[in-house]
Amino acid sequence: MFQPNAHPLRSMLHEFIIPWKLFAFPIVVFASFAVSWSASCFLTLNLTQSQEFAAPPYDFSSQTVEFFNIATFVGASIGLATNGPLSDWVSDRATRKNGGIREPEMRLVAMIPYFIVMLIGNFVVAFGYQYKWNWKIIVLIGYICGGIQVAALPSIFATYAVDSYKPVAGAIFVTITVNKNLWGYGFGNFITPWIAANGAVRPIMMNMSLTALFCLVSIPFYLYGKNFRKWTSKSSVHAM
Repeated sequence: MFQPNAHPLRSMLHEFIIPWKLFAFPIVVFASFAVSWSASCFLTLNLTQSQEFAAPPYDFSSQTVEFFNIATFVGASIGLATNGPLSDWVSDRATRKNGGIREPEMRLVAMIPYFIVMLIGNFVVAFGYQYKWNWKIIVLIGYICGGIQVAALPSIFATYAVDSYKPVAGAIFVTITVNKNLWGYGFGNFITPWIAANGAVRPIMMNMSLTALFCLVSIPFYLYGKNFRKWTSKSSVHAM
């Protein structure tokens, strides 16, 4: 049944303000950047596949190159199917060891296998492009790994932020999306010219290193996340 809002303008203002206020929350900022850089690894594949595979020695047609996205789709399907059950299992096990008390940080441990997959995928794509490896290695290993990590890592990090601040779950995803799209816009402007000028290794390894950095930032959040949540416990966001 429809229930009219007594203060629609105030509600709209809150919905606009809250995502920006969340940029002052360490956990949300961490999740935003971790998601953004993981997504940029996937963006690398989309932006560079024609650049690399349409040129010698491959000389593939645009239609053939498009079919390589099937590998990314397969990887994303694997990531979507596994990250939820794995992170829930990790959290449940840690909860039992913690006397039945669940902490949002428990979920972060589940990112470890996907972190390793991210490293493998970026190494294969970067060096495969640079030294013109067999396309099957690049696509069946690099692209599938890229799909796995982009489906899993953002999900785990975003869920961690939501678990920490469930009442503003929608606003958290707005904050993450704004951050991700701003980075993606800039990344899309410089990645292909950089690869054309300097080869694939340096640009892709730079992006991989930044992704790895934000994944490793999970360690202090795993250890001190409760303290970070205490810092924001009196924020006006909770009263909106």
